[in-house]
Amino acid sequence: MKVLQKIWDGFLSIFGFKKNSKYVKNYLNDANMRSAIYMSAVVFVLETWLIIRQTHKYVVPAVIKLGESATFQSVFQIIFQNTSNFFLLLFFGIAMFVYSLQYLSKRKTISKLIIPIVFAGLSLAICCLFPLEFKYKSIKFTNDVNTIKGVMKIIFYLSVVLFDAGIIFASFYKYRGGKRASIGSVLVISLFAFVCLIFGVMVSYGDFVSVKSVKDASGAIIMVTDPNDGYVSYSYENKEIICFLMFAIYIGCLLIWNPLISIGVLGTLFLGFFLALNHVKGISGGGRTFPEGDQVNYLTFFISLTMVCISIYNQRLSEAKKDEELEELATKDKTTGLLSFEYFIVLAKEKMLESNLGSGEGIYLFFNIVGFKIYNDKKGFDEGNIFLKEMGEVLTEVFPNSLITRQSDDHFVVFTRFQNIEKRVEKVDTMIRAKDP
Repeated sequence: MKVLQKIWDGFLSIFGFKKNSKYVKNYLNDANMRSAIYMSAVVFVLETWLIIRQTHKYVVPAVIKLGESATFQSVFQIIFQNTSNFFLLLFFGIAMFVYSLQYLSKRKTISKLIIPIVFAGLSLAICCLFPLEFKYKSIKFTNDVNTIKGVMKIIFYLSVVLFDAGIIFASFYKYRGGKRASIGSVLVISLFAFVCLIFGVMVSYGDFVSVKSVKDASGAIIMVTDPNDGYVSYSYENKEIICFLMFAIYIGCLLIWNPLISIGVLGTLFLGFFLALNHVKGISGGGRTFPEGDQVNYLTFFISLTMVCISIYNQRLSEAKKDEELEELATKDKTTGLLSFEYFIVLAKEKMLESNLGSGEGIYLFFNIVGFKIYNDKKGFDEGNIFLKEMGEVLTEVFPNSLITRQSDDHFVVFTRFQNIEKRVEKVDTMIRAKDP
């Protein structure tokens, strides 16, 4: 039975069924934020490169072709249609990058508040140009495929707006001293992952349903025809599914709070996208097939990514628990559960520097249990340790919201405000004498 219980406990732990402590939750959230720094840096580099590429490949030739007939409106239309989404993601990535740095930083400065809000604002400004998508017919509902593509783009814009709003809210919340693993930070990183996801789906789906002529070196069109249903696809297309798979990795690497979340999100994501691609040939404006070999690779990728997510979670969980144990040893007194003396000194110094603690308002109190050695000799060390713990509980009750430590043996120190000191000390004396030392 013990072996089965151990196996069952291991299963519950691996898949995140066991409740984690506050420390572990904060650790996992911080790890997600550190991952977000690298992910957002990748987004920044990628979008910068794509803006340069699109400008060189499409914008400049189109403007040159217009020649003297070029107007501000026509040039703006060319720039908007070819680069707007990339500029949107560029500012989106920078906003996430600087917010993650602000979140992990212990120092609070006005610049760390303003910078993420500025870039979130730039992203929002581009979102305000959304009606131009209809004006320039980037979004149109002429057939089933275009309708799906249009809906995806609308969802993409909405998700970016929600992300920007989340960044602004979470930045203010963190600057004002909000909790680390708050709903704001969880919302921001979830929306970041969702924006990446919807963009990957949008790009990959758009490429899959597109119809382009692909030519070889001699200029001949290269086609692959399915003899069973007569649908035509091109052998050099369907390659931007890599974009979807890349952003799926983002989801897997960012949402590491719980394996069930990873499995649920990734499972829904992969199944939904698979069904969308598999049924393209049956809808108006489609006509493409999802190759069987790619379907096998697709399923293999999903299984592998899921296992990677579970592995990352359990590795982080193990590290978090070890760190928690080390912190307990470094910051808590083993006998009483109070602050360790070394950690007490650090916190007391920080407390004395607080602006709301004026000169002469703080006081150190030293307590010594008279006759404690005799108590130990009489009742034994186990009973003595119990009494020391009770002493700590009394001090905690009488001096709430104060710093309390056991300096050594039966010596205790309290750092508190200078208010009703005599009455509180008398209360401690009365409560301890009632314990029969």
